Amino acid sequence: MSAPLSWLPDTAGAARGAEILEEVRLGRHDPIRWATIRVTDRAHVLEVDLPEDALKVEGVRVNVTARTAQQIADLLGCILPTPRLVALAHQQAAVRIYVGPRAPDATMATTATMIARSRDIDAVIACSGLVSQGAWKHWVLHPGATAQRAANYGWMRPDGRPWQSLGLGHNLDHTDYSQAWQCPRRRCRLDGREADLADVLRDPLLAPLVSWDGALLGVRQPGVVLAGQPFAPPAPPTAAPAPPQTWIPARNYTPASRAVADLVVLHSTEGARGRGAARAVARWFGGGAAPQASAHYVVDDDEVIACVAEDDVAWAAPGANRTGIQIELCGSARQSVSEWLAGGLLARAAELTAGICRRHQIPICKLSPEDLAGGARGITGHVDASRAFRKSDHWDPGPSFPWSTFLELVAAARAT
Repeated sequence: MSAPLSWLPDTAGAARGAEILEEVRLGRHDPIRWATIRVTDRAHVLEVDLPEDALKVEGVRVNVTARTAQQIADLLGCILPTPRLVALAHQQAAVRIYVGPRAPDATMATTATMIARSRDIDAVIACSGLVSQGAWKHWVLHPGATAQRAANYGWMRPDGRPWQSLGLGHNLDHTDYSQAWQCPRRRCRLDGREADLADVLRDPLLAPLVSWDGALLGVRQPGVVLAGQPFAPPAPPTAAPAPPQTWIPARNYTPASRAVADLVVLHSTEGARGRGAARAVARWFGGGAAPQASAHYVVDDDEVIACVAEDDVAWAAPGANRTGIQIELCGSARQSVSEWLAGGLLARAAELTAGICRRHQIPICKLSPEDLAGGARGITGHVDASRAFRKSDHWDPGPSFPWSTFLELVAAARAT
């Protein structure tokens, strides 16, 4: 019988993460046994399912980066935990263990150390049930996480204090022997009815059940492509663009005949959002007093108006015009999350964006200013282009735009 994980690279890195992710994708991880965490307040009872133990492949608890942790969660219908969920799991655990840290050295992230550490944990687990959080850290959801920095937390001491308090010191591709995967299912039960844990975390009234940080706008690790949507080099469009509901051509744009685009750039019109709003903006772009600006599409609650062909360059986000497809959303950068979520605008824009991503093979991921400056492909906002290229001062679609929800809607539309 061969040694466990003999096929896995010994050095941590993208290749090892990809191999672990593929094992999960193919269902070749060890079976997951689920335990239920129960949390209540004066008005609600929430039940969340969490793996009893860290994720194993060939009997070994695998160490993962924040990037791989998020993508495994995507594949398994899960969500990264919050620090509060980690603490609740520790409190309600049936099996109490603590395996302390080892002395740091150059082998901390190797597969050999991963295997040895997993065996050390096995040696102190005497029965089945939800294992206390005393042997590994978690990549967690936190408002401070960015496309460059991930949050980790856990490794609970016997007295309930975390050995790893909330940390934001690592990038998305860091791992070592202490970073395991144990993420809750998104499908949960709220007051006896099926619910989505992501929706609970976004709700200001419900989020305190499982979050010390209140409602979270982001329910994925920023900067991570949805599993199944890897970064890919530009490729020719696979199909002609779907005809929009209405075509009102803009006066000012650059004919380009480009084969593919690399970006979808979202804007807010800073105007009305009601019926006819998109049509009014499109007519402004195409009128006799048209501004020195344009967009490929304008979207309101009721319709999508096309103004510039996708193979031409619209004038909307300096620095990101040549490679971007520009979408104007009828609304204001000052809108709240609830205002953005109201009506049909977000779903309509997500369906449009999914089609663009399909046609141009654009990854469904949110790009930061640093990603843009580095030439990454994905979905971004005018504010990110302003910060990346310093050619404008626009900050739309605004700090309360619900990026995580939007990306989930795009991914769902892309899959249909």
